[in-house]
Amino acid sequence: MCKPPGTLGQFEDPAAYRARVIRANREGFSLWKDTCKLIEDRILAPRTYPSPFEFSLDVLFLQAYKSFCAVYLLAVRGQEEDAATVLRRLMEITIQVEYLVQPEECGARVTRAERYLAHDPDKEHYWWGAGLRKLFEEVGRGATYEQDYSLLSQIAHAVSRRVIPNLREGVIKIRTAEVFTPLLVFAARYVLSCCYRWNQGFHLISEPELEALVKRATEFPLRPISNVPESGKDV
Repeated sequence: MCKPPGTLGQFEDPAAYRARVIRANREGFSLWKDTCKLIEDRILAPRTYPSPFEFSLDVLFLQAYKSFCAVYLLAVRGQEEDAATVLRRLMEITIQVEYLVQPEECGARVTRAERYLAHDPDKEHYWWGAGLRKLFEEVGRGATYEQDYSLLSQIAHAVSRRVIPNLREGVIKIRTAEVFTPLLVFAARYVLSCCYRWNQGFHLISEPELEALVKRATEFPLRPISNVPESGKDV
C-alpha cells in the first residue's frame, strides 16, 4: 500500500482563496473580464436568422460563451483539471464554428448548418462525419490538435503525470491555481475566435473594438507557470 507523500491541505475560505488567486493573476483576469463584458453587452441584442446557418452559428456561439464563463468559475476555485476539461469543450466548439463558416458560398454553409441541426448523436457520432483529428485538419488546425487538444485530453482523462497533486512543504495541495492565467488566456482566445465569426454573421460588435481585444489576447505574454502566493500574501 502506497503511503501519501504528505498530509492533505485544509481548504481556506472560498472568498479569500478567490481574491488571492485574482490578485496573483491580475492581467489574466483582466483579459477574461474584458472579454466577458464585450460579449455580455451584445449577446442579448435582438437578431434574426435568415437561414439555418445563422441559427447554427448562434447556437454554437452561445455554447462557447457558457464554456468560457465556466472555465473561470472552476479555475478560480482551484479546480484547474475541470477547467481544462471545459476548455477542451470550448476548443471543440471553436473548431466546429470554423468548419461551419469555412465554405465561402452561402449555399454550402447552409448545407453544413442543416447537417448540424439534423444530426442525431445516437446514430452518428460526429455531425461533420469524420473524427476530431480530421475536423482539426480540415480547418488547418492539425498542429493545435497534436499540441493543445492532446494535452487537455490527457488532463480530462486524469492521466497521472498531468493530475498528480502538488506537494508543498509536506502538504498535498488539493486546490491549485498554477495555470490560472493560461487557462483564462486560452479561453479568451478561443471564445474571441468564435465571437469574430459570430459577429461576421450578426454585426453586433464594432470591428475595431473586437479586433483590439483579439490582438490583446493573441499577444498576451504567457509564463510557463503562474505563481500563486501562500495564504494572505501577494506576488
